[in-house]
Amino acid sequence: MSGLILKDIVVTKKSLIWNLIFIIIFNIYAIYQDYLILIPFISIFLSLILSQISIGYDMKSEFEKMLFSMPAKRSTYVTAKLFFPLIFGIISSIILFCLLMIRNNMPIAKSLLISIIALVISILLPAIQQPFIYKFGEHRGRLIMFITYFLVFFSASFFKDDEIVSKFALIYNRHSFGLISLGIIAVGILCIMISILISIKILDKKEY
Repeated sequence: MSGLILKDIVVTKKSLIWNLIFIIIFNIYAIYQDYLILIPFISIFLSLILSQISIGYDMKSEFEKMLFSMPAKRSTYVTAKLFFPLIFGIISSIILFCLLMIRNNMPIAKSLLISIIALVISILLPAIQQPFIYKFGEHRGRLIMFITYFLVFFSASFFKDDEIVSKFALIYNRHSFGLISLGIIAVGILCIMISILISIKILDKKEY
């Protein structure tokens, strides 16, 4: 897996550097504007872009054909494609955790749960996108990617509304914050696992 990850880093090197710059700029903006929800959404968006570039390169260069002609596991390949979402998700979650603790004076348990939710969502959307690209190819799969991008931007603008955020906070306060958060995390992880399994099955059925 390390070789696949290193290959993706080399392939996306230029985009990776720009993405890191964008993360720094947008995180500073989010902190300055006290718009903390933007932090994980930026991570998701940039992860989607890098995943698209990596998979697109593999399809154009027929890297998959070469790789799977060798005794390489489909599961390793699919999991390696979630490296960027995982790394960016961890970075944004750590930043979010620190800000919730320092600026919002939120208890450690709540800050940790919210940060883990942000991490899971950062991996979830790129994971859901993968089966569609493997099934329909890079070009036809772009429709799914545009829909995913739209969902990210819509969600970010949706949660910018203070009234909506207050309603969600009220729901959390009425019920067990811990149970709801753990439920969201569990469902998210389950969806990621299902998406990975679907991607593996799609690749298994392909002829190389």
